[in-house]
This record gives sequence, C-alpha cells and structure tokens, in this order.
Amino acid sequence: MTPRDHLRRHHREPVPQWLAGPDVAATPSVPGQASPDRPASPPRLFYPDDVPDGPVPRWLEARWLEAPDTSARPPRHGRRTLVEHFFGSRTVFYPGSGLDGHPVELFGSAHACHCFVHADYMVTREELHEELRSPGFRGYRIAALVGLSADDLVPGGWTPHLLPDEYREVKYGFTDPGRAFAELVVLERMADFGDDHGPRRLAVLFLYADAVAAYDALYYQEAHGRRPPFAILLQDHGFGGQYTPFGADGLLHRVAERRGRLPDLLLVGEPPTKPWPGYARIPGLSPSVGGSMHRFDRYLHRREA
Repeated sequence: MTPRDHLRRHHREPVPQWLAGPDVAATPSVPGQASPDRPASPPRLFYPDDVPDGPVPRWLEARWLEAPDTSARPPRHGRRTLVEHFFGSRTVFYPGSGLDGHPVELFGSAHACHCFVHADYMVTREELHEELRSPGFRGYRIAALVGLSADDLVPGGWTPHLLPDEYREVKYGFTDPGRAFAELVVLERMADFGDDHGPRRLAVLFLYADAVAAYDALYYQEAHGRRPPFAILLQDHGFGGQYTPFGADGLLHRVAERRGRLPDLLLVGEPPTKPWPGYARIPGLSPSVGGSMHRFDRYLHRREA
C-alpha cells in the first residue's frame, strides 16, 4: 500500500470550514506584485545571537520577529483570526523545507491535512514567489497571499525552551535576518482537476526562519493552547546550512520531547535521517518519494502508545 492510500483510508478529513468559506480567498494576489496583503517590510524569526550563561532571560521572548509596517495591510484582528483558524486545524510542519512541496502533495492529495508550515532560512521571498509563479503547485492557483507579523503569529510574544547549553549549538552563519518573511498562501484547485487530485483548498505558511525557533514559537507556547502538528517531515540533508539534525537527538527532537508536543506521524527520509525514538515505520507501506534538488525515499512512521 502507498502512504497516500494509507492516509486516505485512516486519516481523511474534510476541508476545514474556515478554509472552505468564501472570505478567506476574497483578496486574490499575484506573487511579486503589489497587494494589500503583502507586508511592507520583512519580519524576523531567529534565536538571538547572545548566548545566555544561566536561565533564559525574559528579554528573549520578543526577539523572533520584527513587526512590519501594517499601514497597507488587512486589519490585525482579521489576520489573527486567520492564524487562529490555521493552527486550530491539522498542520504538517516541514523544517528545512527549501522549495520542496512533497508534504503538500502527499498529505494534501490524500485529504489528510489542509494546512502546512514550511520553515527555511535558505529561501528568500523572491525565490519563493518565483517558484509559486512557475511551476507552482500542480493543479492549484493562488487564491490569496497574506503577509504576517510576529504579533499575528504569536500574540503577546513567546518563551524559548532551549536549555542554556543548547543555545551554544545554534549557528547563525547562514542566516540573514533582513531577508526574513512570513506569508500565508491559500491555494485553490483549478477547474480541470478533480477531488482525486486534492481538496478544493489548501493553505501553506512559508517562513524564512530558523526551523527550531519556529517550532518552539508556534507550537510550544502554553498560553496559545495550539495543538501540536499532525505530522512532521524529517529530512537531514548532510550539507551546508543545517547546524542540527532534524532527526533523532537533534534540537528539534529534544525540545519537542521535553515539551510533550509530539506529532502523530513522521515522514522520514531514511537514510540518512534517523526517526525519533517512540516512532515505528508503518508496516506494509512503500516509501513516498520526494525532494526538490534530490529525490529521497521517505517512510511514514506513527507514534507508538
């Protein structure tokens, strides 16, 4: 059985009501062109360069995104409501995503998930928009593109959960905070494609961001009460730009386990990525092949009781 067939059989869900409604796609835009939904300046999402020697100080809480000028953007309450609906739905998180649309293709076509978070600090907004223009997501058009700030994504700030010694593992040489952005893209299925291709609408949040910091800020904050992601795609690339494994024993795994914010499923590129302890490959499933620059066999794992 393929992972897609398994997801369709065991995890299919309808399009979330907020995403199926007419209002969410009321402001169409084209990537790269002026739009009231585009932020005027880039937000930021990074752990700070200062490494604490003791307990994490409170001033770290507000240093992951720099709020952009919102004078030409949708009302704040509308953006926050959109974010609440997004994270109130099932999400798939993809750290170090690059321009790889594999989880959208797999989980979306299976109708198993409709909301996706892609975090990477090697992809600029310009590169993303070029990719969205062509080739884009097969069978889908962009219905809306909404720029988001720190206050939209994590109202009231956030508390990092790395231990003091773990901050020393974070590397900043590949990041450029001036290029950071957060944009939510709503995709609508084209008329020539049917239900077997995928659901009517999907939503993808793209972040120029440190993946560990993004996961910490978006999913670990008790005050926001968000559900953990339904699934995470784990792919360790083994070349420049990835300072910690996303697989077993990396910072992402350690913080997720410590906070008890674990997904139901993992999609793991084996080898070279090691699955997180407590997860087992689902028997009888073939791999799902994905990747942008390179093609990887990725196996679906589920959390053991």
